[in-house]
Amino acid sequence: MGFIGSCFAKKIFDEVYERTLKRPIGAQMERLFKKVEVPAGKVVEYRDVIYLEDIDLVVVIRAIVTKETTVDLQSQVMQGHRVAYSFIQQHGRQAPIHCHNISDGQIAVEPQLFRTLEAIAQHDRAQLKVIMRK
Repeated sequence: MGFIGSCFAKKIFDEVYERTLKRPIGAQMERLFKKVEVPAGKVVEYRDVIYLEDIDLVVVIRAIVTKETTVDLQSQVMQGHRVAYSFIQQHGRQAPIHCHNISDGQIAVEPQLFRTLEAIAQHDRAQLKVIMRK
């Protein structure tokens, strides 16, 4: 049983790794920042979303990106997928969506758990309201 799980997880992680390497995320974000004027004090959120069909799980890796952090984005997203992989190996599928956040280069080991992608947006709106009240 452990062997099947390990082979399955390795296969999934290899596919994620290959897909992420084929998309130069940092370079794409650099081009975005060159084309789009991002106002001072504003940031861009990058989301890498994969669906693991075999276990009916969506993994979302979220990162706040600034002009200065595009260089590290590729490696941070890969590390985010490694953290997600490790969490799934240890705890299994805890909800339909596992969301790992990258903030200031740090990756949340424990994912936020959501039932829908819309629930992520609702959570973000609620967080913004709390921040605006301060």
